[in-house]
Amino acid sequence: HTMMTVILVLLVTALMLRDAPKAKVFLWQAVPPGMRADVRGLTGALSRDLNGAIRGQLMICLINGVLTTLGMLLLGLNYSVTIGIIAGVCSLIPVFGTVISTIPAVLIALTQSWLMALEVVGLIMLIHLIEANFLNPKVMGHNVELHPAIILSSLFIAEHYFGVVGLLLAVPVAAAVRSIVRFVYERYLALQDRREAMAMAETEMAGLTGEASH
Repeated sequence: HTMMTVILVLLVTALMLRDAPKAKVFLWQAVPPGMRADVRGLTGALSRDLNGAIRGQLMICLINGVLTTLGMLLLGLNYSVTIGIIAGVCSLIPVFGTVISTIPAVLIALTQSWLMALEVVGLIMLIHLIEANFLNPKVMGHNVELHPAIILSSLFIAEHYFGVVGLLLAVPVAAAVRSIVRFVYERYLALQDRREAMAMAETEMAGLTGEASH
């Protein structure tokens, strides 16, 4: 059920990306001309952060899949490449994907020996530690500029309310929300700065006018 949900989400995303140019033209024509500069700035920020989130997650998937495949091959586990592919795909779900991919790996290892199962669990725990303590904070933090605590909090909240789909979309949505909040905040500060500068200029002009009249 989980794998089917992941595949369905990926297919829907691919279809949406295919029709994105047409949707972009239609939506852009619906924006009033006076608001297009702000909309362009906001969409640019959203695109940058969402691209960073997707790029970072795909990089983690690739690294996790390669590490898992190499580790399973060294242990001598049957179907090592398949297990590595499963681990890479499940890494689309940050943190929790490693747990999900552990189940088939351990089940296959049990068909060989209890010792093999223990070695597989140990290897997966090592990869999980690398992912949680290095890959997610460094790769996702660098590409999305989100604090690891925000990433984990968004994952727990999204999983609670939306299940597997929430886990897949948690980081991109958090990045999008951060972009919107930052854009509005920066625009508000810029407006305040302009108002203060104008008020200061008017005060100085009034002072100069008063001195000239004397």
